[in-house]
Amino acid sequence: MRYAYLDPDSRIVMQWIDTDVYNYPELPAASMLLEITTPEDWHDGDGMDWYVVEGGLTTVMPPPPVYPELIAARARSTRNELLAAIDWFGYRHRDQIDRGDSTSLSTTKYSEYLTYRQALRDMPTQSGFPLSIEWPGSPI
Repeated sequence: MRYAYLDPDSRIVMQWIDTDVYNYPELPAASMLLEITTPEDWHDGDGMDWYVVEGGLTTVMPPPPVYPELIAARARSTRNELLAAIDWFGYRHRDQIDRGDSTSLSTTKYSEYLTYRQALRDMPTQSGFPLSIEWPGSPI
């Protein structure tokens, strides 16, 4: 029998095993083997990297696994950076009001600023979060 011996994480074929040619005292776990049933799927010695994707052999590297918790953490970090980058607009606006000065932001722009900040804070409640995020556009 012929098998492709796989790395369980990357799904790359690490070794081609032919039990008719070599006497293996013990084979790896069945979850790490793909039985080769046709001569077209036997690629021992062809010098190519082979992967098992959805039960079949391919030379195309499969995409890395998706970890939503890591994507969510990165999205929150980006969101926090965006909030921090515009904080000073709000601080300046409130300072100008407290001093009785004219404001750099119009009432409309300040309202857009507040709406933008709230949209950033609400981002994790979006239905597609974290895999599909609609980032709000900055008004400033």
